[in-house]
Amino acid sequence: ETVGLGQSEIDVDLAVDMVILLVSPGGGDSLQAAKKGIMEIADLIVVNKADGPLLSNAQHTAADYSGSLQFLRQKHAGSLWKPQVVLASAVTGLNVDKIISIIFEFAATMTSEGRLSVRRAQQDKHWLRLHLQRGLLRQLESHPTIQDRLKDAEIKLDDSNCNRNSKEVTSPRAVAQQILKDIDILVHDK
Repeated sequence: ETVGLGQSEIDVDLAVDMVILLVSPGGGDSLQAAKKGIMEIADLIVVNKADGPLLSNAQHTAADYSGSLQFLRQKHAGSLWKPQVVLASAVTGLNVDKIISIIFEFAATMTSEGRLSVRRAQQDKHWLRLHLQRGLLRQLESHPTIQDRLKDAEIKLDDSNCNRNSKEVTSPRAVAQQILKDIDILVHDK
């Protein structure tokens, strides 16, 4: 589940070994998912609620997703693994065992192809950079000189927006570049 974690649907791929996209029947979700790119990172698509009055809708949704997979770039190009679409029901237990088997099959395939260790190394590098960026930003934002420069820059932008006819109209990018120059000077002066 990615909602509320501060992650985009795509970023979750950088945190897990396998992405399982769980969708409900109907509702045009398949088109929305394709637009968002979430289908391109899915290793398994599970259409839930494939029971009772929703069974027919679930079957149509599964067919839509299966058809869409043919037109997407392959996440694991050159791998034996191909994303699958599976109907499931939490109420009846339909295909729960099959989903568990697919998860183990995915892990075995990725491991035997050497992709799992490569993936985890890539994820580690991503998280290293992310933690470093967050730490540096925290340090910069707490530095008194940078705090002063940032306040001045915000005032300059406010003035620029209020006085569009003045000669000193500036952009956020130009102000940010000046702050970055100030940071460069601070770093090299030490």
